[in-house]
Amino acid sequence: MCFLCGLQSLLCGTIEFNEDIDKPESYPDEPTKIMCPKCSTYRNATYREKLTVFNLCYLPLCTTRRSIAYLACKSCKFKLGSADYNTCRCGITSSISSNFCGNCGRGKEQFKLETIKGESGEFKKQQVENKEKEIKIVESDEGIKEIIKK
Repeated sequence: MCFLCGLQSLLCGTIEFNEDIDKPESYPDEPTKIMCPKCSTYRNATYREKLTVFNLCYLPLCTTRRSIAYLACKSCKFKLGSADYNTCRCGITSSISSNFCGNCGRGKEQFKLETIKGESGEFKKQQVENKEKEIKIVESDEGIKEIIKK
């Protein structure tokens, strides 16, 4: 029996499902080569959202609710959480809460993100070892030439 209309022949209700979406405005780009904690694969992440759809007699009629977009693994669709991620020197992206890189085993406490001006004049992020020492970046016409530790 349908609780909404009181008829026994009509079935109505809601169904929830997750759907891949394009990158929403003001969201960062999806991480590339991210290690999924569930399936342990190195794949690109994708944005997904949970939709709640009202249906009548098993036919979807309208979307009643949309969740906030979240990052998910492309392989197993596991919810990865927020967009707080670090990229290791080996090119693998992992969660900011993990202590070590899943690919090369390097500890995350040895890294720090710095913004460095590249050869084309644009700013890019590069990871530099942080050993409680001053770091001097020497730039030349070809871009960043070397990093000198003092």
